[in-house]
Amino acid sequence: MMQRTITVIGLAVIFLSGYVLFSMKREVETLSFELAEIQKQVNSEKGNINLLKTEYVYLTSPTRLSKLAEKYLNLSTTNPEQMMPDPINNTSQLLSSEETTNKIHAETTSSKNTRWNYKRMGNKYIQKASLKRKQ
Repeated sequence: MMQRTITVIGLAVIFLSGYVLFSMKREVETLSFELAEIQKQVNSEKGNINLLKTEYVYLTSPTRLSKLAEKYLNLSTTNPEQMMPDPINNTSQLLSSEETTNKIHAETTSSKNTRWNYKRMGNKYIQKASLKRKQ
């Protein structure tokens, strides 16, 4: 009787382990199929990224941009009169005539619409002027 129960328990363990083995095999096959599909998607996206990089290089090429600028933008070189000097720096060193220095200095000191901001970026300071808008 004891030998029969041991045999039944042994057969039950063998069938149970066989079932677990085949169910795990099926799960591994499913996961490997999903992995293959995901790898195909990744490769497809890498191809799309390379295509987009190529398109970006073409769109930002200097020759193309210069042609577009000539066609659509009527740009000209900047005149010194169009630039606003920094009121903190001494502008008299840069300008040759006394009249121009006084004119620019009067414009910058009387202008209440310009606020100068200095931002630290690494070892350099970036200077930008922002205009206040009257509302």
